[in-house]
Amino acid sequence: LGLNYIYKSMAIVDLAGALVGVRSLNIRGCSVSMPYKEAVLPLLDSLDNTAKEIGSVNTIVNNDGILHGYNTDVIGAQKVLYSLGIRCNDTILLLGAGGVSRAILFALREIGCRRVKVSNRNPEKLDYLNEIMQFEPIAWEKRSTVESDLIINATSIGMAPLIDYCPVETQAISLSNTVLDVVVSPFETRLIALARSM
Repeated sequence: LGLNYIYKSMAIVDLAGALVGVRSLNIRGCSVSMPYKEAVLPLLDSLDNTAKEIGSVNTIVNNDGILHGYNTDVIGAQKVLYSLGIRCNDTILLLGAGGVSRAILFALREIGCRRVKVSNRNPEKLDYLNEIMQFEPIAWEKRSTVESDLIINATSIGMAPLIDYCPVETQAISLSNTVLDVVVSPFETRLIALARSM
């Protein structure tokens, strides 16, 4: 975009302190990754309507010390879902109930998908997702028995230190047509490697 900026990744342990640093150092903006996408909300001055509805932020813009939160995960999810040729009547199995899951669920709603099943290790977190759209809850123990057109892994399973793990058994992969994993490191997770091999 021709902007005179640098983009630097930083690991933090003090979220509130990091945002004080963003303000005091006049850092123009920052990305927010797991596990801070929800925890950052009360520390911001305002939220974009989409971020407010989803309850998750992945981008912060600093305008003269005023921090505005956005969620661009929705845009990314919609682009990927469209590129996969997802249709409204497809059955989707979404794994996870965190910030990325909420963004993906929002994107599925906007596309018009209505046959969505969601499974999470902590079933209590599923209640919050109902505010975005209605879905069929699936017990975590039953997730690998679900037949679907698309499996979406929106958990941290497959990311370090869980790189040797797969969020579903091979049976679930064989029952689906397409697999999408939001884990970006490693580049090819065990889930994707198994799907490719099948």
